[in-house]
Amino acid sequence: MKTSFAYFALLVLTLLTACSEQDYYDPSSQKIPEELSDLTVPTGFDWTTSSQIALNLDVDDQYNGAYYYKVQIFDSNPIITPGASLLAEGLAKKNELFKAKITYAKSDSILYVQETDPSGNRSIKAITVSSNSIQAKVVGLKSDMETKSANLSYTVPTKTYATPSNAIIISGSSPFYTRPQNGISSFVIPAGQTFEGALDNGWYSDVFVYVEGTWKNTASSTSLNNIKLIIQNGGKYMPAQETSSITVNGTSKIVVATTGQFNPEKKTVNIEMNNESPQVINNSLTFNINNISNIKDLFNYGTMSASGTLSTNTSGVQIINEGSLTTQALAINGANIINTCKFVVNGTASLADATVNVAADKLFKCSILKLEYNNTIALDSRAILDVTNELQFNNNNVFVKGPESGDKALLRLEKFSVNNWSKPTFSGYLQIESSDYPESKDPTSYYILSNVEFVRKGESTVNIPSTDCNAGGNVIGNNEPTTPRTYPMDVTLGDTYSYAFEDNYPGIGDYDMNDFVLDVKLAYTLSAANKVSKLDIKTKVRAIGASKRLAAAIQLDGVLKGNIKSVTATGTLFKGDVFSVTNGIENNQNYAVLPITDDAHALFGVETSQVVNTRADKSYLPAKDIVFSVTFNNPVDISTVALFDMLNVFIINGGYNTSNRKEVHLRGYNPTEKATDLSSGKNYSSSDFVYAIRTPKSVKYPLEWTKISDSYPQFKTWVLSNGQSNPDWYNTYQTNKVYLLEK
Repeated sequence: MKTSFAYFALLVLTLLTACSEQDYYDPSSQKIPEELSDLTVPTGFDWTTSSQIALNLDVDDQYNGAYYYKVQIFDSNPIITPGASLLAEGLAKKNELFKAKITYAKSDSILYVQETDPSGNRSIKAITVSSNSIQAKVVGLKSDMETKSANLSYTVPTKTYATPSNAIIISGSSPFYTRPQNGISSFVIPAGQTFEGALDNGWYSDVFVYVEGTWKNTASSTSLNNIKLIIQNGGKYMPAQETSSITVNGTSKIVVATTGQFNPEKKTVNIEMNNESPQVINNSLTFNINNISNIKDLFNYGTMSASGTLSTNTSGVQIINEGSLTTQALAINGANIINTCKFVVNGTASLADATVNVAADKLFKCSILKLEYNNTIALDSRAILDVTNELQFNNNNVFVKGPESGDKALLRLEKFSVNNWSKPTFSGYLQIESSDYPESKDPTSYYILSNVEFVRKGESTVNIPSTDCNAGGNVIGNNEPTTPRTYPMDVTLGDTYSYAFEDNYPGIGDYDMNDFVLDVKLAYTLSAANKVSKLDIKTKVRAIGASKRLAAAIQLDGVLKGNIKSVTATGTLFKGDVFSVTNGIENNQNYAVLPITDDAHALFGVETSQVVNTRADKSYLPAKDIVFSVTFNNPVDISTVALFDMLNVFIINGGYNTSNRKEVHLRGYNPTEKATDLSSGKNYSSSDFVYAIRTPKSVKYPLEWTKISDSYPQFKTWVLSNGQSNPDWYNTYQTNKVYLLEK
């Protein structure tokens, strides 16, 4: 019999071939080989690569309990990863939660819940788990409370101004100098009159120009220089030139009243704001410009349209939109944007060191959104961030937030991309709808916090009524159920677990971890809420690296033999001198024991001395499928039992046809009632080394005579760190040191 390091055996999912049989009670046989002297196993190390979590999942039932929703748990996002592994599945509706205790890989810090409503729409929610927590409760994907996350407070500017009765009249067509006269610094273009000329203020402070009639500005370039330009109700600003510019500097303002008009002919007008505290305040339905650059304070309470770009280049900037604001492009650095109605960027919006707050039921829309560094987009309940082309995360410290509770906000995308190591964060009650999700994997990973949901394009479940401020909203019709679901339902789990055993117990052995390699996959039938009435255990014997006879079986821990209604087994093989079996269950056991074989070599039709599928220079023999279909008298409650962890897989490596039966189990699993090698109290492990290991996926196993630590370079670090480092060590192997001939 080959010797093997117990610890490696458990971890690598393979059995070591035995070179010679040793006394089971000889302490010298457990001496650690020189090759393993540098591997000190931490005291209490459990050798496990998976954890349990208990889930209680509610649904946002829109059918008042009339129909079931399907609930599925995956190890990765099934929208992003087509090969996402299904961990559990069931049904839920109002007042009937889906409950399941599931097993997941310790390397997975996030699990994903997919909810499919009765009309077929699917939404996916991330659940953050940790190695220190075995329970998570997700109750309700919606709350009746409405708590806002956006900061919509700001100091409202003076929005209306009355024309003083003593204002100096501006008339004629010559340049007009707005210098204070006799202490009067207010000027007016009276209603019904047109001034065709330019204004020149010099740098006098607190000068007001009121336009009640029409100012047809003949200048191609105008510097307001502290002028407060007030376009009153009925007044118009009409540039004479096809292209012109206005500099709003110092303490200048442009204020347009509710029925005033700014550039109604939509000529090319460029506004530049700089210095001190200039403001543009629009209350009207007609405010047309090309560019506004160097924005300091921009307030829109009406309808503003920019055919060019709105841009900033300093800090402390405010852009407040409580009406309809449309621009071709947006280039923002150092600004706080508050949107309480409709903000549309027809082209590209580029943000850096900026905050965008969108009020409930309101819309911020653009074609391309480039988020550089230090950006936060905060959406209230039912707010919409709509990116019709691409959302780009180009730098770090970027956050997209939904409300802290209440109805979800909607992030509606065509696609999004994440540049190297920018790691954006999605959080709050937020639903993301997209046709193209990138995989969250370094260096282009992103963080998903609790309450964030994913949906496929066109499958949003967030109902947002249409208003003038959200361009149609996101109206969800009262969809009739297309596929009503009920019990019983059949479920096939996507994950496959590999088991490996060291057959040289109690000797440590040569730790090449390929004495016996077994894969296990599960399917089950739910007969009622959270109740498994039938369990299919699909096993595959992949390799026999041992040169001694081995038997194998599965004990269903916690399942009394009397609770087994029937067992159907296919592919098993027995000589009849190890197991005494009735109706597929071993006799004289308290718990149900399902024998796989009492001679593993015979499964492949080879002699006991011949190893199977562990040498690259020998022909590959097809793996052997063995399937058990187990029906229960009393269904198993998966809210209290994790099905994979219920499987106590073991081998027998001695005492085959005697009363001195030697069983080898995973650490933490007890031997059966028929095991007799109990004098050490640890017939399934020796000191801190183990003789069997399980991984949460089907993995490659080492070639014959190749140490597991050589085949898997991260294995040693995993052990020495007490499992804290490289929990997914089994994903990284040396291709020339593992068996690759499997088909």
